[in-house]
Amino acid sequence: MFQEETFGKESVPEPFDRLGALLDMPEVDTWPEYREKFMSLWGRAPGQERWQLKDVTLPPEKHKQVMAVLEEFRLIKPWRPQHETYDYGVLPGATLTSMKARLEWLAQLWKEGIRFSKLIVLTGQRPLTPSIDHFPEIMTTIAPDSGVNFNDPKIQPMHETEAARLLLAFFPLPKGMDKVPVVYIDSPRQWRGNNWERSHTGDTVDEWLKHNPKPGKTLVVSNQPSAHYQEAVFLKELPSSFDVEMTTPALASDIPLSVLLDAVSVWIRTTGDKPPKL
Repeated sequence: MFQEETFGKESVPEPFDRLGALLDMPEVDTWPEYREKFMSLWGRAPGQERWQLKDVTLPPEKHKQVMAVLEEFRLIKPWRPQHETYDYGVLPGATLTSMKARLEWLAQLWKEGIRFSKLIVLTGQRPLTPSIDHFPEIMTTIAPDSGVNFNDPKIQPMHETEAARLLLAFFPLPKGMDKVPVVYIDSPRQWRGNNWERSHTGDTVDEWLKHNPKPGKTLVVSNQPSAHYQEAVFLKELPSSFDVEMTTPALASDIPLSVLLDAVSVWIRTTGDKPPKL
């Protein structure tokens, strides 16, 4: 009876099974069951943002073991580029804090000799959240001698795209990178379930494709722990003629466990009914 019910269904890979045990998840027999249970326990509700997640607190030893599994998932360490030249460098939108970290990583790679012919900034009309985006503080940090009062209401951006434009305008880009053409893809908010929602990564990629970009070697910069999720989206949304590669700095030390577990949830939701490749 059991064999007939589970025949042809993917089993739960050992590292995921171990993570579930550490998190005291109910035991399940198949990957689809595990996936649904994990998403229901650790993933965001519709419309919820990462910074709205409740804290997840574990005993120190168990927390250490969970982090070890997440490191096996490649959610902790940096992903370095495998090539030296690319047709596109792609900077996906995010909170201004995350976009700054991504731009810093891309600038560091440029200093190390990584090159791309065009920078694509995939942003959207997400209204900024002052307590999360920290626009005046971040801009003052990167451009302390600009003479601009970033606290002035007339300068405050309304949404993510405007913030990204100012970030690129004032960021001290390394020599050569400051000459790379920049294309901003401004994605509108989406009407979903009787609500206006911000554009997600897939929406911004689809918006870019409306501009008919020429296929090429594409280096996408992300942050840990979102690299797996964004890689899955870009591989799904871009035609196979685009050679997609992800790069990301190491996980920041202040990222809470709730965000890490949500990242796993988003990753396995995006990859579908089969376990992601580790």
